[in-house]
Amino acid sequence: MPPFNFGRLRRRRPLNGSFWLLLTSLTLSASASLLAQDAASADALQQQGQKLYRDGNLDGAVAAFRKAAALRPNDPNLASILGQALADQGSWQEAEAAYLRSIATYQQQQQHLNAASGLTYKPNIAVNLDNLAVVYFHEKRLDDAKTALDLAMATWTPASSTPARFYVTRGQLLEAQSQPEQAIRAYRTALTRDARNADALQDLGILLLARGQKDEALDVLRKGVAVSPKDGDMFSALGDALAAKDLWNEAIVAYTRSTDLKPDSPSVLANLADVLRRQGRFPEALDALQRAHALAPEDNAVSASLSTVLTQLGRKGEAASLLKNVPCCKRGCDCGL
Repeated sequence: MPPFNFGRLRRRRPLNGSFWLLLTSLTLSASASLLAQDAASADALQQQGQKLYRDGNLDGAVAAFRKAAALRPNDPNLASILGQALADQGSWQEAEAAYLRSIATYQQQQQHLNAASGLTYKPNIAVNLDNLAVVYFHEKRLDDAKTALDLAMATWTPASSTPARFYVTRGQLLEAQSQPEQAIRAYRTALTRDARNADALQDLGILLLARGQKDEALDVLRKGVAVSPKDGDMFSALGDALAAKDLWNEAIVAYTRSTDLKPDSPSVLANLADVLRRQGRFPEALDALQRAHALAPEDNAVSASLSTVLTQLGRKGEAASLLKNVPCCKRGCDCGL
């Protein structure tokens, strides 16, 4: 089985979607002692950040959330939102700090709650611990990730309603620790909690395919694209499953859809080209590989594939010229294919 791909450790939890609604619904008022002017300014900045996030301006959103958090330093919900945006930006250390600040503030507020009121911040704490585990995954701090996740699952109440996303995180951790059977069980548990969880569907499908369970992988990934029809990574995974079943025409459709949604992925373009080449559609394969090469000119495997297609099209001079720039692509050497 191939090594775990840490690039898959991401979340489909946009700030205007389920993640936002979860935190908002769980959050009690944390700003009663703020001056009205600062509260209004922070609210305006938070709303501005949400709009920028929805519009795809992640850097602008992070800047707005930073300013809002500076005005409301004791607002754990805002710290969570900032942490999510920073994580999406790939600013892992800052995201970690934001989540830890949110957790600490919620824990302090939990101590001052009246037990008789029935109110609790435990779900908020658990959500942030799960987010923290994902950050640790990206930093490849697997022991810390496991500790954070175990705390998240122990903190969530009631245990019978533990969110699917926690089991997805557990599955990714187990997969990264080379425990595929346990990871599959975790992903399946996530889907019993939420049959439409796109992360669970994608990760389960990819893992099943890696283990040679092609039919089930294909079924799972078909469900995945139905749930997440604008996810380029999901269509790429579906293309892999279709290609593994020699369903070439359907694989071409899936890879093409993936490139439409995620045009900056050289690996998907290379996979598309490979299937087109198998179908004898060399001009189309050439186009895909030229696009992939433009995105990743130092990728030896892409260069070698491009050279092969150029040769098949009778353009041997261009093929030879291309390989001159690829040091490892000499007869008898590994070109990365």
